[in-house]
Amino acid sequence: MRKKISRLLALSFVFIILFGKQKSFAAPQNTFDGFVRVGLEQHFLQRPHINVYSPHIEVGIFMDGDFFVMHEFFTNSHFTIMPHQSHVGLSTNGEFLFVLDHDAFALQLRSVCGITNLGVRQYRGIIEFGRFGGGGVTAVNIVHMDEYLFSVVPSEMPAMWHMEALKAQVVAARTFAMNRITNSPRTPHYQLCDTVFSQVYSGVSREHERTNYAVLATSGLVLTHNGRFITAAFSSCAGGYTANSEDVWVSGLPYLRAVQELYPSEQVPWERTITHSQLQQLLTASGRSVGTITSVELHKNNVGRVMQFRIIGTNGVHTLEREAIRSFFGSLEIGGGSLRSRIFTIQNNQNNASEPFAHYILSSSGVTQGFLQNITIMTALGSTFLPNASSIITAHGIQNIPNATQSTQPNIVSTTDYSFTLVGRGFGHGVGMSQWGARAMAENGHSFVSILLHYYTDVEMINIH
Repeated sequence: MRKKISRLLALSFVFIILFGKQKSFAAPQNTFDGFVRVGLEQHFLQRPHINVYSPHIEVGIFMDGDFFVMHEFFTNSHFTIMPHQSHVGLSTNGEFLFVLDHDAFALQLRSVCGITNLGVRQYRGIIEFGRFGGGGVTAVNIVHMDEYLFSVVPSEMPAMWHMEALKAQVVAARTFAMNRITNSPRTPHYQLCDTVFSQVYSGVSREHERTNYAVLATSGLVLTHNGRFITAAFSSCAGGYTANSEDVWVSGLPYLRAVQELYPSEQVPWERTITHSQLQQLLTASGRSVGTITSVELHKNNVGRVMQFRIIGTNGVHTLEREAIRSFFGSLEIGGGSLRSRIFTIQNNQNNASEPFAHYILSSSGVTQGFLQNITIMTALGSTFLPNASSIITAHGIQNIPNATQSTQPNIVSTTDYSFTLVGRGFGHGVGMSQWGARAMAENGHSFVSILLHYYTDVEMINIH
């Protein structure tokens, strides 16, 4: 084992002459070499050091699908990857053994056994270490697309689900990755990351033989629209009806159209009870104020997905739209986390009205506060007792509202009680493929192709190999 720092400046120039500069990550579709660059952001982003465990490590340069070995280390101990001046070096016991000091390349390691151990995670393929504009070291996994999907698919869908549903998930995940690679790489240094900002990727620990089979059985298959990889969005459960992309995000995409579930029994029902004090705290946490809350309203589209959630108060209205409705309730622990979906209605909880809405009376002595229940008011017919906040004053006296969950306006629901319950179904944004819906279709005899063509409109399946 070498005791002094090894430098590869001359060899780096040789590789530049032989092979030219590294290709752009946003390469055209027909130049895809089968490998993806995944930034390991969850555990190895700008770290002061990264430990590597392997009995036999090769150090070299990866280019055009090949790994060129420049040095080998045989040892049963572990290595540490650390910053060295403006570059990255490999050290043991605090002594640098190897430094790649040319900006055209990054330090790359490959375990001869095929799996590189970084302690908390193990990975196939090659691990690249770079500074990437930061003071610490960031790890990037260069891995074949299919091996990347070995980990992604069971992270996104249970491996014991029906095989046709798993195959559909593979094609959606592969297409999603190719769309990101060719249209919007994560950074200039890697195309995807290992979190939900791309797709969940956990290395070999998540692999399962059933999902590995689904990946290999559909190797290379992707979905396109007009010759371009689609944004193959998917969610856990659409709640009976998927969503148009513009009803969730901003852009309307022709292949992400709302479609009805074929087997809507898998709707994942849910409930969430919210008190007005909780709602007030959530407003405060978001930096908004509407005074004393008097009601909330839902505005839905024609398939029942809430498009606007309006919180109405004595000093104004705060309107939440699209996915901001779900995330609003996750801003504080008291909210119980983001809403599971946007297909829901409001159910008034009149039996819980221990803290009714306040009303204010302006008189010569100033403003006084009362509550809209158990009060006596004067009408054209004389004095009348107002029993609760679900009563209204009309020209004929007091009229009780038997069910205050629906207003007279289409797709609007109002509540004026101390607390209310959101009653919904589904889980996720609802755009694209519903995973529970795909499972139901598979269990009812549909192929993965049929599943994909149901959830994605006007698409073509091709093989990128």
